[in-house]
Amino acid sequence: MDEKILEILSQIQTQMSGMQNQMSQMIERMDGMESRMERIESRMDNMEGDISSIKETVNRIEANQHEDLIATLQRIDKRVEEIWEWKEETDNVVDMLVLRTTRLQAKMKLSSSS
Repeated sequence: MDEKILEILSQIQTQMSGMQNQMSQMIERMDGMESRMERIESRMDNMEGDISSIKETVNRIEANQHEDLIATLQRIDKRVEEIWEWKEETDNVVDMLVLRTTRLQAKMKLSSSS
């Protein structure tokens, strides 16, 4: 009977040793998975930071774009005003020249008929 007990104890020890090996392997796998998860979390944190930075940049560009558009429109408005003023001045000069020409033609008619 003692032999039987020893044999059973030996089998139990063998099984326990096998289970310990399996547990050690599982612990190693879990450690590896934890390490991978930490790297993934780190990458996610970096990506979230990058996304926030991109959003800030886009918002800044949008705000500046609005200001740039207003400045451009103001420059265009000023240029159109300058062109309009120049046109009015030119029209006035042309009107004056037409009037002078008409007067000269009338004077020439009067002088040629006298």
